[in-house]
Amino acid sequence: MLKIASIAGFITTAALLTACSDNNPPSETNQNVSENAVSTAVPDASVQEGALGLTMKQLGDAEILSANGIEIGEVERVITDSAGAVTHLLVEIEDSDPDRYVEIPLEGLTPKQVEDDWELESQLTKEDLLALPEVK
Repeated sequence: MLKIASIAGFITTAALLTACSDNNPPSETNQNVSENAVSTAVPDASVQEGALGLTMKQLGDAEILSANGIEIGEVERVITDSAGAVTHLLVEIEDSDPDRYVEIPLEGLTPKQVEDDWELESQLTKEDLLALPEVK
């Protein structure tokens, strides 16, 4: 009896492995599922639309400049709402020691391309950034 149960278990295992094998062509049902499946892959930030006409990667790599062209910060992270729309930028204030981070809204930022890089010009000054609440 034990021998028959072992053989039955072996046959069941072999059948399952064969059914799960990549060598079998997908059934029509499986094709429909894969064609209609929703992708859960994370979008490539270099092409994912961000804001201000820039991609998420361009926003994340940008420097923040004052109106007179002085670097006052560097974007550390792009902050989005639950729908994925960019709402704020987490910025490291230039030459802060220890490093100090603040959030700034997109309003009032103007993108400027400098060679292959992007800078965001702002009406804010470094003093304005220092006056904002620190994000820890």
